[in-house]
Amino acid sequence: MTSHSLRYIISVLYFLSILPIFAETIGVGSNPVAAVVYEKKLYVVNSDSNTVSVIDTVKKEVKTTIPVGLKPLSATDVGKSVYVGNSEGSTMTVIDTQKDEVSMTINIPKGLVYIFSSGIYIYAVGNDHITVVDATKNIIHRTTPTK
Repeated sequence: MTSHSLRYIISVLYFLSILPIFAETIGVGSNPVAAVVYEKKLYVVNSDSNTVSVIDTVKKEVKTTIPVGLKPLSATDVGKSVYVGNSEGSTMTVIDTQKDEVSMTINIPKGLVYIFSSGIYIYAVGNDHITVVDATKNIIHRTTPTK
């Protein structure tokens, strides 16, 4: 298991353990479905609100809410960016974690269901393909059929 995989698992477990607390006391958007921990912030993906709530984990409050694409379902981080997979519209929103704002949107061909990362690559999984995005350049490296 790579250190990034372990970090992702810890992030998910952390998110699942604090979700009820944040949902009740902090008030994130509608239908929180995923989260990424980056430094002292938690990026919560709100699927029905089409937003990401940025939570200051020290102050336990929403720092800002960032609009993303339609029906975001997953997120991952690479470097100083958080990537959000938007299932409707097949896009990936890139959030600059220093400014907590959208830096760009990447169109993913052939649909998007889920994203995850390994090293400098983000993998956008669709129904019958995987698109690999190079996070150092934020460009599509390749799309490979899975059937």
